[in-house]
Amino acid sequence: MNIHVKIKSSKGYVISQKINQFYLSKYVFKHNYLELKGHLEKQLAPELAFKLRHADHRDELHELQLETTRFLHNFIASAISLVDHTRVFRMDIFQNANDPFHTEYDAAIKENFTDNELTNFIKDFRQYFLHTKSPRISTINNLADAVKDIKASIVIDKVELLAFSGWKSTAKKYIEELSGPLDVLSTINDYYEWVIKFQGWFEKRQTEIFHTELKELNKLTTEAIHEDLKTIVGQFVNTDMIDNDFFLSNMTRYFDADQKKFYEKANHTGKVNFLIAALQLKKFITTPQEERVIREKLAY
Repeated sequence: MNIHVKIKSSKGYVISQKINQFYLSKYVFKHNYLELKGHLEKQLAPELAFKLRHADHRDELHELQLETTRFLHNFIASAISLVDHTRVFRMDIFQNANDPFHTEYDAAIKENFTDNELTNFIKDFRQYFLHTKSPRISTINNLADAVKDIKASIVIDKVELLAFSGWKSTAKKYIEELSGPLDVLSTINDYYEWVIKFQGWFEKRQTEIFHTELKELNKLTTEAIHEDLKTIVGQFVNTDMIDNDFFLSNMTRYFDADQKKFYEKANHTGKVNFLIAALQLKKFITTPQEERVIREKLAY
């Protein structure tokens, strides 16, 4: 059987494809968080925060607040999408209802999310945000007279939030226990850290549970790379189908960090010598004639 067909027929490949698809949800969540966090921190930098408190910069402040609303919307939506996608991934990859991971997963969800006031708030906040209205974003500061003393926060009014009738009891408790308005940056930081901690556990368990399948996939993938590179070497030596740039980019792409560092610093002769040695080590070239052809083609 062709090695590439064997790879796609393996259980490890099926699992890895599902894991990679799941990682897209985490990527979207992570980068929506980073965009929102960066946008908030930019506004809270002392120089800009000091400037924005003056009336002649109200238009700039308004534009920043509009963007805060947009970034916050994206973050909240992707947060709940990640929750849903994690649940779907679990059911898709562990289709046996009696699989012990279901019990383990349910226990982890109960411990981390079921009674957690913050995560329940974010869950219900999505309903508020997507189906009721966008919250009014405000910026407050301590009215300091010097830039170095300014302390600002970007907040959502607590009374406005509590006017929403859709909060579940745990989420409502989170709002009621706030000492003041909801601090947006602090809230998203806390939620992100909590979710990433859980996702770290979840991903680690997948690699542990499917260790054998993923190890076999890695072995097959290594064999496929070896075969592909050997084919490229053969075509480069015996035909004119492959140009130098294509040959070199494929031969060097799998160098490890130290090999890449050495290769990039070497002059042209050093690069060729190093490459020849690497090809001989992997038995991609085994005769003096093959070595001679490669040296002649790379002699430019």
